[in-house]
Amino acid sequence: MVGIVISVVIIAMMNMLIKKTSDAKFYEAQDLLRLKRLVRYLLAHPRVVFEYPFRNSPKSLQVCTDTDWAGCPKTRKSTSGGVILLGNHILKTYSSTQPTISLSSGEAEFYGVVKASGATLGQQSLFADLGIKLQVRVWTDSSAAIGICSRHGLGKLRHIDTQALWIQERVRTRNIVLKKVRGEVNPADLLTKHISGKDKIDQLVELYGLAFMKGRAKSAPLLKKKTPMTTVDDLPGGDELEVCVIRDLDESRDVVVPEAVLHDITKWPHLYDEKTREYMFPTAVAAPEVETTTAEERDEHGRLHRRWAAHRVQVRRG
Repeated sequence: MVGIVISVVIIAMMNMLIKKTSDAKFYEAQDLLRLKRLVRYLLAHPRVVFEYPFRNSPKSLQVCTDTDWAGCPKTRKSTSGGVILLGNHILKTYSSTQPTISLSSGEAEFYGVVKASGATLGQQSLFADLGIKLQVRVWTDSSAAIGICSRHGLGKLRHIDTQALWIQERVRTRNIVLKKVRGEVNPADLLTKHISGKDKIDQLVELYGLAFMKGRAKSAPLLKKKTPMTTVDDLPGGDELEVCVIRDLDESRDVVVPEAVLHDITKWPHLYDEKTREYMFPTAVAAPEVETTTAEERDEHGRLHRRWAAHRVQVRRG
């Protein structure tokens, strides 16, 4: 499988390099370095396993989200990443480019929260079909995104797409619980940003419950039926011998978002007990609705409407 992936990657990269120049004589050194780095990684990590140890049934779905603002150097589009969990078991991970160009990091983080909330609500619907009711809890490190989700309407942010404002009502009705986490220990950093430190990458990979193994799984089909193949599981000790577990205010100043407490990076934030969790991670509270019209204005509007209704002209057809 790794050989097939490497072949596909090499062909794709060569096609990209050929398109860059008409005669295909020159290759960018940076692209070749990236290709070599990717091939070396695939050769060193031919097999990855998600571990799902037994756990008691949780009562809520968790999603950690993060965004890399304007990370693409060509299109200046942002990247949204997230991981959806049931307890500490990963259900889904994603890392995708946002369709629109965000004008600020707060706007990019807001779109990231909207995407994470929508994906988790889809998982919630699947569990509801099975008769399991779960709450949705969203974790983000952006105070600006929490401020936008907590307010009522756009405020001064006129350029934000209005179709993303459905999350404000969900936060107001408590269908979605929005929590604040520190940016230095956000588990979703692995899906959005370039992490230079190997120690932090190892910590996040271990937190995700991943294990790198060599060889092929014992239950996997052989590549050739007539050729016997020795797998890692056939060796003395089985998998245990070869397993290598990689160890403020918003823009309109309407909502104050307190900072979260720095937690242990080797532990998911939602696995703390309820009292400690509420102390360490602030919860978004919807801002009170502001009445934009006075009673006199509403009475005048009603009087004009009744006057228009009494004198309107009825047009008959035929």
